[in-house]
Formats: sequence, C-alpha cells, structure tokens
Amino acid sequence: MKGVAGVLLVMVTLAYVDANHLKGTLEKISRAEEVVEILKDLEGEDRADDDGLAKLADDLEEKEEETLEKMVLEALEEKEEEKLEKMLLEALKEQEDNNDLLQDAITRNNDKPPHIILILADDLGYNDVGYTATGGSAFETKPTFTPNIDDLAADGVKLGKYYVQPQCSPTRSQLLTGRYQIRTGLHHNVIDESRPFCLPLAEVTMADKLREAGYKTHLVGKWHLGFYAPECTPTYRGFDSFLGFYGEAIEYYSHDHTYTYVNDNVNPPVNINITACDFRDGTSVACGANYDGEYKDQYATDIYTKTATDIITSHATDNPNTPMFLFVSMQSPHAPLEVPQRYRKNFKDIITDENMKNRKIVAGMISSLDESVGLIVDSLKDNGLYDNSVIVFSSDNGAPTRYGNNWPLRGGKNSLFEGGIRAVGFVNSPLLPAAVKSTTSNALIHVSDWFPTFVNLAEGNLNGLAGDLDGFDAWNVIENPDFDWNRTEILHNIDPKTLLRGVTTDNSIFDTSIQAAFRKGSWKILTGNPGK
Repeated sequence: MKGVAGVLLVMVTLAYVDANHLKGTLEKISRAEEVVEILKDLEGEDRADDDGLAKLADDLEEKEEETLEKMVLEALEEKEEEKLEKMLLEALKEQEDNNDLLQDAITRNNDKPPHIILILADDLGYNDVGYTATGGSAFETKPTFTPNIDDLAADGVKLGKYYVQPQCSPTRSQLLTGRYQIRTGLHHNVIDESRPFCLPLAEVTMADKLREAGYKTHLVGKWHLGFYAPECTPTYRGFDSFLGFYGEAIEYYSHDHTYTYVNDNVNPPVNINITACDFRDGTSVACGANYDGEYKDQYATDIYTKTATDIITSHATDNPNTPMFLFVSMQSPHAPLEVPQRYRKNFKDIITDENMKNRKIVAGMISSLDESVGLIVDSLKDNGLYDNSVIVFSSDNGAPTRYGNNWPLRGGKNSLFEGGIRAVGFVNSPLLPAAVKSTTSNALIHVSDWFPTFVNLAEGNLNGLAGDLDGFDAWNVIENPDFDWNRTEILHNIDPKTLLRGVTTDNSIFDTSIQAAFRKGSWKILTGNPGK
C-alpha cells in the first residue's frame, strides 16, 4: 500500500493501539470528521487473531508517539483535502474488498488439518444402494436398505463419474499409492494367499505420508496387498494400528479362509484346498482353535464397527489436537454370504423369489454395512470430531453379477465394462461449501486421486515417492464444479498376459488381443477380452 493507503495502514494500526490519542491529533485537521468516524469503526474491530496486524501494532507501539503524529500530519498536509479524502475512501474501499479474503486466509492458517475417514465397501454394486438404484434388471423392487449411506450422500457431493478397478488388490494398490497398477505389478490379478508377492516395498503409501504429516493412522478390516513377509503388512506400511485380515476374504464368524492352489508337480496337476484362520490384531493372530479372545465367533462387520468407534472415542480423548486417518476397509458384501438373521429377516417380504435366496442374504449384508456406516458417523459426532472431518465412501469394484446388481451398467466384478469399474462413491464433510452440498459432481475421478487429495488436505508433501503419481488432487473440483479439472483420461488397465485367443491382429501399433481399457473424455476403448 502506497501514499495515503500507507497512511491508512498507520491509522488502522493506531486505531486499536492508541485510538483516543490519534483522534485528538486528527481533530486538529479540518474536515476530518469522516476520518474520525472511520477510526471509531475500526477501533471496535476484533483483530486479535490477525498475527500480521498484531505484530505491526507491537512494532508501532515501540516508536515515539511524537514520531507517529508527525508521520500522519506530514502525509495529510501534503495533499489537498478533497484529494486526500478521495484517496482515503478509495483505500478504505480496497481494504473492504480484500477483507473477506484476508479473513479466509487467517481462518485457513488457524484451522487444523481435517480428520480423514475412508470407508471402502467390498463388491458393492452400482444398483445396490438406494441413492444410485434405478430398479430394473432382475429386481423389481428398488433397494431401500441403505438409509445411512443415502443420507450421507444426500448431504454431500455424489461422484457421478467415479472409477475404481475391477478387482480387490488392484483397487487397493492404486488407492494407497496414487499410481496405476501397471507400475506395481498388480495388473494381472489379485494377490492370492499362495503367492510370495505384495505391494512393492519401495512404494510409499497414503498412510506413510499422512503419518509423516502428523496423523494417527488406523486400518480396520481387509488388507489384501500381500503378507508373505512382515514388511508387507499394514503396520509396516504406515498404519499405527491394524485389526482385520490379510487376504482376500474370511468366514464372517470363524474368521477362517479356505483357498485352493494347484500342485503342478504331479501329473496330472491336482487342486489342493487349505483352510487356515486369518485375523490379526496388529501382528498378533486373533483366531484359530486355540484362540478364546473377544473376537471369537463374532460377526466380522460388528467387530469392525466396534473397533472403528472405539478408535474414534479413544482418539478424541487421548489425542484431541492430532488429526486422524481412519481407513475402514469392509469385507461386506463380499463372499462368503453370511449375515445375522436380524438383518436378513427385513427382506422376507421384499425379496420373495426362492431362486433369489442369495440376493436376500446380500441385501442383509448391505443393510449391516449401512448400519455400520451410520454408527461410525454417529461416533464422530458424539466425540466432537465430525465438524472437522472429511468422509469418503467408495466401493472397491462392481458386484459379481450372480448375486449383486450393477444395473444399468454392463458387466460386473472382474470386468472392464462399466459395471466392473464404475463405482458408488461420495464425499461428505461439513467443510464443503454449502453451494455444493446435495449435488452430483460429473468430474472424471479415479480411485488413484485420493492419494494426492488426502495428502494435500493434510498439508503434507508428495516428496520421496517411488515414481510419478497418476492421481490428481480432486478436492478443488469436488468443492467447486467450475474448477478447471486436469483429469480427462483414465488408463483402466493393460494386461499383456491376458489375451483373446484365436484373434489375428495387426500388431504394428498395439496388439488388440491384449486385455486393455482406456477412457479419454467421453470415449472409451476396450481390446481383447474385457470380461463379463
């Protein structure tokens, strides 16, 4: 600020340092009544939180009062009164115009980074929740069994063009690294229990970066990014705590898992089934024949819900000034299909076809999932954390078509058609502008975008990563639909090991027998066998 604007800064500062003395000086100057009124107004303003003005005030207080009076008088005497008044009013107008921006900046500087709550459903179909359901398909009744999810979505920003991967491990790898699965070796399939492989240890995870930014980090539920070595597991990958399972799925009550591997050392090869328990509290086994602890025979979704709400309560008590990252990675409604009768019985009059018995179980599992979401949000509110929280809800892929519902999208889990990769997703947060609440964003958003989005919300940094990010910070476009969004394309996958046999192709540019999918703007190309 120059000229009279500079004098204004002096006067504004004096107005709350020694306002009465300055008014006595200015009253000696003719036609200063308007200035006096302005100073009276400024005197009443609360600037206690403005560190910059407070420092300037302290500096000015140390100067001699006579010097300050002289500065003001000399500046005033150099200008004709009319010109002075005009410039002064212009400076005040400029000050008023910028006041909102100044206050916003001060508020942002004083705000704490938000708590980040990520809830990931497993195998949840696009038509399996109320707010996206359109009816149709094989189901005559529009689902109405997700009131908590629907209410959260209705009060937030629904993601209308939100994409994940068609399988569990690939989606989780891109979520936690912000990098396409072709960069981490996860573009062929999921990580099964017999493979000595995990998310590459060189990869920096979202939890690593959030913990580096001062967050307490917690994972509850499914991991499915490998466990052949301790260094592969969650508490070595950035999470302060973990309770859940390492592999693809577990029985909801016994917490066992049966998997099949092929013994090809004999001729002909034979399939061998192995059953083992897979439930961990940190790195300790919390299941099996010799386990008699608190999780024994408890329904897994109930365990995850109680653990998540306990974490929230403990955090509010023990770490009230520390931000929290809580990743609730649900198994529901992934197989095996198991649910307490109290949820299943709600659909006996809705799903009556005896050939849809599995659908009735899945509906109950989704109802249980919805109840869990509601209890987690209630806990945030009860413990005073909700007002400074960002909640993201997502499915990890589309539903299997044998019992899930992705209508009106084609295909399902394991498919590169829309039913396999276009997911239910929304953001709910009191920090969102009121203008975007209860709206749908049509920005193209991918699961890899959560990595830079969360790290930037946490005021962290993106240094030291294993390679370039494929994700973009989506917060600006979520809170402002007019934002010039950078993402115009998504590489859904390229898998050279999955070929469409018997197809003769021109390989001069790209072998179209390779399974691949790519979206650019409103166009999408699929090659090879995209799945069903």
